[in-house]
Amino acid sequence: MDKIKVMSVFGTRPEAIKMAPLVKQLEKTPEIESIVCVTAQHREMLDQVLEIFDLHPQYDLNIMQSRQTLAGITTRALTGLEEVMGQEKPDIVLVHGDTSTTFAGALAAYYNQVKVGHVEAGLRTYDKYQPFPEEMNRRLTGALTDLHFAPTPLAKEHLLKENISPDGIFITGNTVIDALAHTIEEDYTFTVPELNQIDFKNKRVIAMTAHRRENLGEPLKNICRAVKRLVEEYPDVEVVYAVHKNPAVVEPVHEILGGNDRIHLTDPLDLKDMHNLMCRSFFVMTDSGGLQEEVPSMGKPVLVLRNVTERPEGVEAGTLKLAGTDENVIYSMAKELLDNKEEYEKMAQAKNPFGDGQASRRIVESILYAFGKKADRPDEYVLRIKYEKTPKEGKPMKEERMAILNMLEKGIISVDEAERLLTALHSGLGTEKDGITKAVGGMLNKAGAALSAVADKVKENPAVKNAADKVADKADDLQPKVSSAAFRMKEKLADKADELQPAVRSAAFRMVEKASEIKEDMATYREKLREKRNRDEAEDWDDIDLEELDAAEAPTTEEAPEAAEAAPAEGEEAVEPISPEMNKYLNKVEDVLDGMSDQMEQLNDMEAFLKASFGEYNPADFEDDEEEPADEKKDAE
Repeated sequence: MDKIKVMSVFGTRPEAIKMAPLVKQLEKTPEIESIVCVTAQHREMLDQVLEIFDLHPQYDLNIMQSRQTLAGITTRALTGLEEVMGQEKPDIVLVHGDTSTTFAGALAAYYNQVKVGHVEAGLRTYDKYQPFPEEMNRRLTGALTDLHFAPTPLAKEHLLKENISPDGIFITGNTVIDALAHTIEEDYTFTVPELNQIDFKNKRVIAMTAHRRENLGEPLKNICRAVKRLVEEYPDVEVVYAVHKNPAVVEPVHEILGGNDRIHLTDPLDLKDMHNLMCRSFFVMTDSGGLQEEVPSMGKPVLVLRNVTERPEGVEAGTLKLAGTDENVIYSMAKELLDNKEEYEKMAQAKNPFGDGQASRRIVESILYAFGKKADRPDEYVLRIKYEKTPKEGKPMKEERMAILNMLEKGIISVDEAERLLTALHSGLGTEKDGITKAVGGMLNKAGAALSAVADKVKENPAVKNAADKVADKADDLQPKVSSAAFRMKEKLADKADELQPAVRSAAFRMVEKASEIKEDMATYREKLREKRNRDEAEDWDDIDLEELDAAEAPTTEEAPEAAEAAPAEGEEAVEPISPEMNKYLNKVEDVLDGMSDQMEQLNDMEAFLKASFGEYNPADFEDDEEEPADEKKDAE
């Protein structure tokens, strides 16, 4: 029987680290012919990994150039890969992660009508500029992929949300965990002499990297200033910062952190040096995606120097904390790990959710299954995390988690709020009370406040007074419904937290999303009113003599009969004429208000559903809940 020709494509050091154990597994599988093509998007750092794992690519495109651009990398990789694929005619092309090589490899395979297998598929932040350009690289690659090798169940949920067929998704774990078995040594000697002089037993060493594009500039300076403060405050703390060679990284790092004998600024470390450094460190600070997955297997806490992460499983499991790029936040979080032994041990002992060292085997078996050389679908990696107070293993993905990510994607909640909700969702007792109800109550209250704010804004514009009255009337009518719904939702959900069923919690999140739609409509409406007011001010209406304006607009002799017919009868109040432009504008206002009413009806439907589940709202049930006792507040904190 013919072998399956599998071409593995990668071009950067992180890709090579994660693809190396997979390539080794492919090479020893009899049913597979393995071909490796590297683009060398990175040159020197890629070669280090190839040497460590003893990999010998059949094709090396060597595309790296000085001061290369994203467009240049992509086009050179695409051109070179298309030629190689045309020559080799592989059955499937494997790409990894989210680099420009990844996207170019998938696109070249598509152009050649070759199947695509995406290793580490399904990671998402839902912010196309964080990380940049990785988020869009992986999304675009996902659209071209046939076999999606998702590292975790959450990654699979992301793909399912994007209408990817479950038949083509395989949960494998992350191959980077497989790679650790080849690199960490107990009596390791660093290739960088300076690192061999550090007293890892008596010093608390912080291993560090920070070089992502979105962190360049002020964010990177904030990171460096926070690190400098830590070293100055703690005499037993030393920092090893593997500094990327990008001048935009080197210059601010050396300016702020240089000249301190307890801050070691090195060139980028090779794979073995980096892994063994992290294994001996007290904790790790990084903006690297790969290190977020690797370090938890070493039993070290990780502070993520990014505002968002595509690896929320680590946050949920407790191995990672999002520190962002604010100087004070980074300093405070690092200080807590240095001062609070209990918090440190909690993170250090948390189970790594990203893999069990068998990802490469699962990927190869999935390929054999997809090509009909294996009868049974391979076993999948099961994410097993023990949650405090609710020790349940193999906990399935929930609708609530996807709802949180949806709200983050739409900008309804911030990254901090999303992290709080995700953490609350899996923290056991208090989940609904601290997470869901606050989200529901907060979002619905915001929606109600938006209605009143719109009415107030409209009233500021004399030109649309009639519209203002209509908005005010409808706002007054709708506001009590929103406030009432928010109160009943918040209190009822808190009271019934332990009894909530998934369907009810899902409904609560859908109510949040509906409320957010109202908020978006109101924002659009306010913007329209603001534009209208600006146009009026630009035309200097306030300076026009109203009598002259009336005279100018007085009907001519020919128009007089029509004007007479339109004149009000004696005793009737005169109605100010509305221009066609204003009439058209007011019609749009009406449309917006009608849309609001429709959305409120949907909110009422959701409220009716919850009422059917919990019964009628009784204010007496909550008389004692207006203010928590001091002891309870302290416990909650």
